[in-house]
Amino acid sequence: MTSKLTYLIIVIGLGVLISGCAGKPEPFTLQVPPLQNPTAGPVVKIIEISDSRTFETAPRQPSIPSMHNVEDLKDPDLVARAVARFRGAFGRGMDNIFLPPDQTMVQVVRDVLENGLREAGYRVVKPGAPGSADAVALKANVPVNWGWFVPGVKAHFYHRIRVDLVGPWPLKDSQSEAARSVSGEAHYSHGWRIYYGPIRRAMIRSFDALIVDLKGKLKPTG
Repeated sequence: MTSKLTYLIIVIGLGVLISGCAGKPEPFTLQVPPLQNPTAGPVVKIIEISDSRTFETAPRQPSIPSMHNVEDLKDPDLVARAVARFRGAFGRGMDNIFLPPDQTMVQVVRDVLENGLREAGYRVVKPGAPGSADAVALKANVPVNWGWFVPGVKAHFYHRIRVDLVGPWPLKDSQSEAARSVSGEAHYSHGWRIYYGPIRRAMIRSFDALIVDLKGKLKPTG
């Protein structure tokens, strides 16, 4: 009986700690510092990235994107900045985690993809920048990019991302549908309480895994 009561106190405490962090969450900053372009190599530019995530009002699984306030789904700015959602005791959905007003999920994915291209030996230029006229134009679609919590004696934060590559990406196997999809997944546990530091680390690990996947599917440049 004592052990069950202790566990119940721990779980309730976990809900309080996470809810205290989620009551009025600050904007979640996530910076992906750009890598330097290689001195030589094919020149590419990413001209478009689409956010095709599907949000649900009452998802059966926390891995499905959702909003704490259903009305927020009518605000495209909030949807574009939503990257995760807090969970309280017993998995009850709580507040969302948003990027700051000057940043969107698509912008973060662009930074990740551009770094992956650079690591693979491709020179990346911005559309409209000098030298961009002859660069190979690439597009991408993001159907999955979400973080969620699994409460327990230890709080776990999970993040999953998948990006579909559209257009003439220089892939080793351009005919394979599987080759046109790159992904990453990671999780981080931290005591009874999850805060922005561990959340950020889990997302970066997930992005790093996506970059490894991307590099393995791109044609070598050397």
